[in-house]
Amino acid sequence: MPAPHELIIAYNGTDLGYKKMLQDAGNPDSILENSSHGSRFSLINRALDCIDGDYYMHLENDFYWQDPMALDEALNAFHQYPEIDYIRFEYLPFTSKTFNRTEQVGEKGIHWMKDDAPYRFTFNPHIRREKFPCGRFQEAEFTKQPEQHHNDNYDGVSCCMDGENFRHLGIYDEGGHYKPYYAERFTLRRGEREIKNALEEFDAFCDNYLYRQLFMRYLHDNRDKHNKKRN
Repeated sequence: MPAPHELIIAYNGTDLGYKKMLQDAGNPDSILENSSHGSRFSLINRALDCIDGDYYMHLENDFYWQDPMALDEALNAFHQYPEIDYIRFEYLPFTSKTFNRTEQVGEKGIHWMKDDAPYRFTFNPHIRREKFPCGRFQEAEFTKQPEQHHNDNYDGVSCCMDGENFRHLGIYDEGGHYKPYYAERFTLRRGEREIKNALEEFDAFCDNYLYRQLFMRYLHDNRDKHNKKRN
């Protein structure tokens, strides 16, 4: 990361081998585990309680950071436009209909999201000014997408950065089912609906051994989960 930072991994699992790979790949300042078996949002709240900074990033483990310099452009945008509270690093699947204003900051376009746009706050890769922009994150079970709950309490100014900044490597839902609409965020090709060979696609943009091992593990676990349900 091209800026001074503190990295906390909030590990919501029990597989020690997986934890070791995350530790080796991320070299975090600390790892918090969900020993009390609460929700992942209780773990996120605990992680945030441990840190203080000028800005806060949230990166879930199924995203690949394509352009490290996107962070510098986001920090420049915060400095130039003090009214901005939140910058999402993923442009897809949004279109120009989502935004009401655009400014160029360095090599990136920064797009102001309309006040009634959905997902003005999400847990997709982003940087924000406030530690708890919606208050402490709700820890109860959700009947819809968690962001829809958290958005109810969010009234900040949200922006979205264009460019190929992050790839969403998660192409399966929690049940192990392939989701076609995730393909464009994996490939960064708008309108893509099918990934014929996910590992081959991954190899085209990443040659890091540890990252590849993590991705192979992800593919194996989800395919196995899906096959068990079919049987």
